Amino acid sequence: MREWLEGLAPVRRTAADRRAAILAGAARSLVRNGLRRFMEPGLLALECPGEAVPGRSRLWRMGVLVKDAKAELARAWPFRPGELGAWTPGFAEGLSLSGAMFRRGRGRGGWVVRTGTRPWLGRDLGRLPCSGRLRSPRTLRGREVRGLYDCWLGACPPADPLGADVLAGLLAGALRAWRGGREWLSLPPGAAGLLGAWKVPWSADSGQTARRLLVSPFWGALAWRLMPEACGEAARSSGRPGGCPELPLACWRAFAGGRWCLETVCRRGLPYCCGRRAAARYWGGVRAAGRAAFGRWGMTSVRPEVRAWMLDWAGASCRACPRAKPGVFPSEGLDKASGA
Repeated sequence: MREWLEGLAPVRRTAADRRAAILAGAARSLVRNGLRRFMEPGLLALECPGEAVPGRSRLWRMGVLVKDAKAELARAWPFRPGELGAWTPGFAEGLSLSGAMFRRGRGRGGWVVRTGTRPWLGRDLGRLPCSGRLRSPRTLRGREVRGLYDCWLGACPPADPLGADVLAGLLAGALRAWRGGREWLSLPPGAAGLLGAWKVPWSADSGQTARRLLVSPFWGALAWRLMPEACGEAARSSGRPGGCPELPLACWRAFAGGRWCLETVCRRGLPYCCGRRAAARYWGGVRAAGRAAFGRWGMTSVRPEVRAWMLDWAGASCRACPRAKPGVFPSEGLDKASGA
């Protein structure tokens, strides 16, 4: 009976517990509101539900300072997945890896963004769901750049250095290059490790004196749901994507799973894909197109996440197609192909 009564008694919170809760809210407020306003009691109370937030002087006596909030933010990302949309530390790391933006100075809240060659990124940075002030354009080494200040997406390391959000940031920040009448994603050589981990094929860019990697826009179009609005739209708007439609057909042929994918493949099935008639006209069929892509790219497998992206795209496209017949793309086929 005594143990039961003790279980009903309210748990007493110590001063250390209260400080930890307010400090976690201060880290969230720093990302949302920026360095100048994150300590305002009204804004801080929104990030600390259920806590009585004291005034500034009391917060200083508790040790909730700017350096403590930065240390808490560097320790762990305080937001749930999707709470800030596509903007995560991993996405910012991917943009940095692609060369689209780089940190400026010793502080972690300042960036330089190469918006002249990536206008879609500038549009998304102008409507960030967190803090960040985008300055007026200026010229750096003959290219237009813009300063981004008080943005704390890079203060915390990504949860997974090889995660899907890092890959999405890398593909969103890639340059566009035209080679042989086709459009490619041009990436720095430092991206080879991440591309290899995701089994994304690439080729060396022979048109550049500095070594660059060429990747098909097909991969960026697959990952568009992990990007902000303008970046996702740019990833799906390539006019003549390189490696297509051979690469989507190869993925249909080997990795989508099941005989049904060969019978129902159409140009809506995957981004930058073509129909069965075009495949038969140019390559002799879907299987021959797949073999040609394998011989060119040396692909042997894809990761389960990429397979799920393919199935999501194909399912949504077939359900939205007015010419689709009932049962052509059944849900049980999707479940079987995805391994569910």
